Amino acid sequence: MRRAGPLVALVLAAAMAPVAALAQASPGWTTPSVIDTVIPTENGLIIILPGSNNPMQCASNTWAYIGMADPNYPLISSVLLTAFSQGKPVRTWQNSCDPDGRARFVAVWADRL
Repeated sequence: MRRAGPLVALVLAAAMAPVAALAQASPGWTTPSVIDTVIPTENGLIIILPGSNNPMQCASNTWAYIGMADPNYPLISSVLLTAFSQGKPVRTWQNSCDPDGRARFVAVWADRL
């Protein structure tokens, strides 16, 4: 039986790269990004963070959501609104995706830059 050559191995590695990238989705901090839009809803707060990464690989790579029932919602929402009003960058800790494809987050980090 003949062994596969280096070209076959390279083609297989290239074909599997997208699968490996999807498998890498895990909770984590986003890159710093200035909040573009804040959308208060009856159940929580939606923010739009253009230019931030998407550690959870959610369908929407710029929309993030925190629900009112989530831990520390009052503190997190106040930090987000303050950063938004001052044009300061934030990072969010994404831990899941909601059914609408938005990243769910449970922590925020505001930079003073």
